[in-house]
Amino acid sequence: LAAEDFEITPLAVTVTPDALSKTYGEVDPLLTYTLSATSSATLSVVGALSRASGEDVGDYAIELGTLSNTNYTLTLAPENFQITPLAVTVTPDNLTKVYGELDPVLTYSLRAASSATLTTTGSLTRAAGDDVGDYAIGLGTLTNTNYSLTLAPENLSITPLAVTVTPDALTKTYGNSDSTLTYSLS
Repeated sequence: LAAEDFEITPLAVTVTPDALSKTYGEVDPLLTYTLSATSSATLSVVGALSRASGEDVGDYAIELGTLSNTNYTLTLAPENFQITPLAVTVTPDNLTKVYGELDPVLTYSLRAASSATLTTTGSLTRAAGDDVGDYAIGLGTLTNTNYSLTLAPENLSITPLAVTVTPDALTKTYGNSDSTLTYSLS
């Protein structure tokens, strides 16, 4: 009887990452997956998936990482890990100015359901007009590509200018016509 080798070849196993995502500023969740093969064998692997590096909003390719089993040939089904924008509310400070003055700097605060340090670039704007009244504040050029900005409604209020009217001291002699009443403003 001639000696013959019996060869056991690796099982082709597909690793399918679960659709995973996080919101900007959160900690990455565990990268979970399912295993599938044409065999009815119980499948198991050691290690963990990884993802392309980056923390900004976008899609990052999921990779096999350290996932392994010497009895398998692992194939990764393409899947991305998604980082979605953080919902941030922009609350303008309650601002007013007196008629005729220059506009104040439109200041604001940022709030989110995250412990991330919140920053933006740009500035708020306001509706045009210089008469007494309320003028809606808008997001203007305020931005951060990692945030979904929502503006809390607020107005810049222009209040009336306080003016003192001081009549000039006038007199008339009985029987003469009234003189024009004059005054000064301050």
